[in-house]
Amino acid sequence: MNNNTKIKQLNAKTLWWTPKIEGMKCALKKLNRMKYRTKNKYLILIFKLIESNLRQLYRKEIRISKNNSWRGFISQDKAWGKPYKIIVKGSSTTSIPLKITNINGDTAVDLNESIKFILEDKYPAGIPTSISKLKLEMSNINPDPNWKPVTDIETLTNYIKKRNNKTAPGVDGICYGIVKKIFKLHGEQHYELMCSAIRFGIFPNIHKIAGLKLIPKAGKDSSTTEGFRPISKINCMGKVFEYFIAA
Repeated sequence: MNNNTKIKQLNAKTLWWTPKIEGMKCALKKLNRMKYRTKNKYLILIFKLIESNLRQLYRKEIRISKNNSWRGFISQDKAWGKPYKIIVKGSSTTSIPLKITNINGDTAVDLNESIKFILEDKYPAGIPTSISKLKLEMSNINPDPNWKPVTDIETLTNYIKKRNNKTAPGVDGICYGIVKKIFKLHGEQHYELMCSAIRFGIFPNIHKIAGLKLIPKAGKDSSTTEGFRPISKINCMGKVFEYFIAA
């Protein structure tokens, strides 16, 4: 590569892309053009050999540069910026008012009562008759050691593989990426554990808990319970267990 090779201006956001990598990329392009322009078989072989060695060095330099950039990034005091603060401290734009009004017109005296009003409005107390009847029927069922599942381990594994790793986890903090690794290493053991839970009529209490996230509704009064939309985040492992039961 001669000194007249033009190097484009680097994008400031691409921290790992360096002038050295850019120069190696230009050299590879130049070699490729020279290889296709010549008709000499010996020169073509020489160009291919040089190109192969340079490409290996090019890829190695990219890996080194990416690793160095990542180490520099995570060593910063405020590497993650605003999203990290929202997760840890909560966003001020989605905070619950200290005194909220419920559908009956009653005004809360503090934050705890405001939360209580929202929960009562979005999640009314009481269990439907059909669920109460189902619980009564299940309580009369004796454990069946000969019970066999309808869903086999292959079907369950395929279901897990199709889950999005970016799905928000529940209160246990276990995302689908971790669930996939668990089933990859100990799939048979966990499958037998779920079979035993159904066989003996046990649904783990941790899967009955959901993390509540309140999202303000656009154009609604945030001082009332109608101004929020609740989202319940269920544990990913609990979703897998529910699929295993329902499938």
